[in-house]
Amino acid sequence: MNILAVDCYFEHGNVSTDEFGSSITFLDYDVIIWDPNFTLSSYEADRTSSTYRGIKNLSEKDSTTIQYDIKRRKNEIKELFKLGRTVIVFMAPNQISYYHTGEKQFSGTGKNRVTTNIVNQIDLLSILPQKLNVTEAKGSNIDCRASEPFKSFFTTNKKHFQYEAYFNQTTGSPLYFVKGTDRAVGSYLKIENGNLLFIPTFADDDDEDLQKGFIDSVIVLVDELKRSTGDFEQPSWSKEFILPDETEKNKQLDVLEKELASILEKINQQKEEIYMIEGYKILFTGSGRALEIQVAKVFEELGFNVEEGLPGRDDLIISWKDKVSVVEVKGVSKSAAEKHAAQLEKWVSTYFESHDLMPKGILVVNAFKDVVLDKRVEDDFPSQMITYSEKRDHCLISGLQLLCLYIDCLKNPEKKEECLNELLNTNGIYDKYNWKEIIKIN
Repeated sequence: MNILAVDCYFEHGNVSTDEFGSSITFLDYDVIIWDPNFTLSSYEADRTSSTYRGIKNLSEKDSTTIQYDIKRRKNEIKELFKLGRTVIVFMAPNQISYYHTGEKQFSGTGKNRVTTNIVNQIDLLSILPQKLNVTEAKGSNIDCRASEPFKSFFTTNKKHFQYEAYFNQTTGSPLYFVKGTDRAVGSYLKIENGNLLFIPTFADDDDEDLQKGFIDSVIVLVDELKRSTGDFEQPSWSKEFILPDETEKNKQLDVLEKELASILEKINQQKEEIYMIEGYKILFTGSGRALEIQVAKVFEELGFNVEEGLPGRDDLIISWKDKVSVVEVKGVSKSAAEKHAAQLEKWVSTYFESHDLMPKGILVVNAFKDVVLDKRVEDDFPSQMITYSEKRDHCLISGLQLLCLYIDCLKNPEKKEECLNELLNTNGIYDKYNWKEIIKIN
């Protein structure tokens, strides 16, 4: 059995090793073992802007390369399944990067001319026929709820399995789970004549004996998968011949599957609603891109038109009725600082120069982000900063106050216009709410 380890290494006589972007075809092998966690590192980031929105931004050269590689590998994977081969993928979080589309936008003239490269997202995992919805999560406490041959495979390797992500939605036949939960970290799909298997990462600590043992267990697993079906599929005409009890068992199965589908749909919907609610906590826990996204979401749901600023400039430009505001968003481990207000004022001036319209400056800060909420006793905005901002008609608001404003407007929609006008007319600190009257402490 010929095995190709892609972006991972195993010492074994049956295994060859190569990179995702190699010219070596997958089609020469019976089994592909791929670790997507290390694939993106082989593609070069753009030297002037290595990330965009917190995600790797590829160089122009590798933007072209990765598109070609993904298209080529996707076609090979499709062909492998037709040939009855097996693809094993170590569970990985989303493997998304940005690539240059080749389009450019220009602004300004002469020395002030700015060139902006237009980028788009690309997902390494799109080479697989099954679209994945996963969440990044690390751990090693795993339950096996699989039948043979997957049970024996897990038993052999369980001490060295570590998961890097779990499925958000049922994918194929779930095999392995985060202990005590229904979060699957391993799954099996029969695709055409082949097998697609998602498993936790195998941590071998460069131990050659462990590596050989793992590959031996893979060979046994693949052989068992072939044996369990005999590499044989029932012909379509066999459905015309019914054995005793077959019809009744199929009816019972249909009923159970419908009941299960209904329950799972309700569970997933409930989880999704809880997940969405918990997302608002980012306003008093988060920083960086996650905080920016949540602030934008809240302003949109309050009725503002929200636009993202250009990369490296203001975070958000929001408008409501005839009022335009420039929003700077910060999540910091200490209090806000005067430099944050100075940055906001710069974006206010830039917007005025470009549009001949003076916007309101709003600074949203999640201060002391690493301190438990009810333990935060220091002021979010120091006194010297308040003086600076009041002279420039800035509104200084914490992420927590913004959340309280949002909740107040949801519960009392008739007050929304009054509340938004109050926010936009605030000069200095917006500190209207006692959060403990709105948010419960468990």
